[in-house]
Amino acid sequence: MSDFKKIPYVGEATETDLLALGYTDIASLKVAVLDEMFEHTKALDLGSNGYFLNVYRMIYYYANTPRLDKNQVETVALA
Repeated sequence: MSDFKKIPYVGEATETDLLALGYTDIASLKVAVLDEMFEHTKALDLGSNGYFLNVYRMIYYYANTPRLDKNQVETVALA
C-alpha cells in the first residue's frame, strides 16, 4: 500500500486515514499542513479529537526530519 507503517505508532487504521486524506507516501506528507489535515479528518468523519492532531504532529515531524531521533518523535506527539 504505502510506506506509512515505517512511522512509529502508525498502523493499519492511520495508514487508511492518511490515504483517504490524499497522501500517498511519507514524502507526500512533507508539504502537509497540520491544521488542514485535522480539518479534513473531521470533514471525512474519521475523527475529531485532539488525538489526531498529536498523531499528525508526530507524522509531520517524521516526514520532515532527515536524521530522526525516535525519542523526539514521541515527545512531539505528546506536545
